[in-house]
Amino acid sequence: MIMIWQIKNNSLFYQLDTQSSINCFAFSPTRFWLAAATDDGIKVWNLDTKTLINEFTPEVFDKDGQTKIKSLSSLTVTWNCNGDILYGGFTDGFIRVYAITQN
Repeated sequence: MIMIWQIKNNSLFYQLDTQSSINCFAFSPTRFWLAAATDDGIKVWNLDTKTLINEFTPEVFDKDGQTKIKSLSSLTVTWNCNGDILYGGFTDGFIRVYAITQN
């Protein structure tokens, strides 16, 4: 669970239930968004509307391309300086790059 506090009045602003362990998180540099690397993948919230707006959950398949072996955990997440690309490092050793649209 992620808890975001308002420092000025020492009050809880928002509580995000991730349903899994959190390994890393990063605020967007251009929008009021938060991305979290979790054991279930990457989750992105719009903090203005307090809604989960996207989830990235890559999966690993067997050589036949049909049989799902497992879902991957995300270990780290970061935004580029424009806030339109999200990078996620996963337990398979790959970094995945996601283009983020304004919507």
